Amino acid sequence: MLYRQETDPSIQEFITPCTELSLNAEHPETIFTNLVIKSDKLRKLTIINFDITKLDVSKCTALRSLTCTNNNITELIVNKNLKALDCANNKITKFTPPEDLNQLICSYNKLTTLILSPNIIEAYCDYNALKTLYLNPKIRILNCNNNQLKNLNLNEQLLILFCKRNLLSKIQLNSNLMELHCAHNLIESIKINNSLRKLSCKNNKIITLTLNHFFPHKKILLKTDCELIIIPQAAPFKNFTPTLNEEETCPICLESEGQLIITDCNHKFHLNCITLIRNDKCPCCRQPIQQLRTKRFELE
Repeated sequence: MLYRQETDPSIQEFITPCTELSLNAEHPETIFTNLVIKSDKLRKLTIINFDITKLDVSKCTALRSLTCTNNNITELIVNKNLKALDCANNKITKFTPPEDLNQLICSYNKLTTLILSPNIIEAYCDYNALKTLYLNPKIRILNCNNNQLKNLNLNEQLLILFCKRNLLSKIQLNSNLMELHCAHNLIESIKINNSLRKLSCKNNKIITLTLNHFFPHKKILLKTDCELIIIPQAAPFKNFTPTLNEEETCPICLESEGQLIITDCNHKFHLNCITLIRNDKCPCCRQPIQQLRTKRFELE
């Protein structure tokens, strides 16, 4: 329920006594362009499918959740106590998230720069024109696919990162990242951390992919040519020439199908099998495994 206030005729200003309000443009007689809403009780507001160019809810002092998707908003003014914001599919070019915001969804807009406020833990800013994205120390889930980012500095708390289809040439992983999805970039090298459990990096320019010894290789599907390096922890490196053979049997799984890789002690195993060994020693001769290399593998 909205009550019109008599103010500037070019501004549609309303007050409401409701705690929740949902407006949808399914009623053709309802038209908003420059909308201002005031309330000290409204906590949840949804506005969908209007031809709004400006939305101002800064006077909704109790508002905690705002959804204003599929409009034509170019200017959005929100209250400082907002916790969750979904403003996807608009025409917003500039926006400063309020300090108390926890979740931000601003995909399908025209943002070129975005600075995440200090309390955001989830951010979804896909399909903008972002060239600059500043992360806060608390962000844990970040989706920034289909932008124009050339650099991205990760904070230590980030757990899941989707940054597909950008212009990234390098990416430095933090120590806590669990999922990295960076397909369709310009990345040449990735050094995997201890915590990573899922990796998707197809269609890059990867020359070297450095993996921790305990990375779950059986979950990696490879679709590009590059060099795979498995580094046992706290072990010196020894160079050797790799040999691949598909006819011999892996002594771990006793299967002959699939590529076998040779260790520096001349024993052959499936890559997925040997990387499950936790003590960094060859299962056949107990010699330390210093380094393994193969030239072909596929990344999901």
